[in-house]
Amino acid sequence: MLSKEGCETLWGFRPPLTTGKPSKWAFGWAAGPNKKFGGRYSVAMNGGTIGVASTIIIIPKSGSAVIALCNLRKPPVYAIAREAAKIVFGAGDQSNTQEEEDQIQEHLLEGANAD
Repeated sequence: MLSKEGCETLWGFRPPLTTGKPSKWAFGWAAGPNKKFGGRYSVAMNGGTIGVASTIIIIPKSGSAVIALCNLRKPPVYAIAREAAKIVFGAGDQSNTQEEEDQIQEHLLEGANAD
């Protein structure tokens, strides 16, 4: 089990990029307020290899997570996880901008295509 400080470091510490701009990623996890979950701070990661894919979405303050596992390596598993998380955590009344959604997808698919 991680201490509160360990969780904050793992999911909150984001050193600036080499360009000096702030990073949106915390130790490889997409982390930050997510309008799709009512602005709640979320931490997400996905990945896959030949024949499998997975996604984990955590809302740390709720003490809950949604995890999607699939024995097919297909992008729909990521959409399934997001939809399940909306059901569990509430959709909120705002959506991410298209740019924010593209950045999230780009990061998540980078992890999925790392094999």
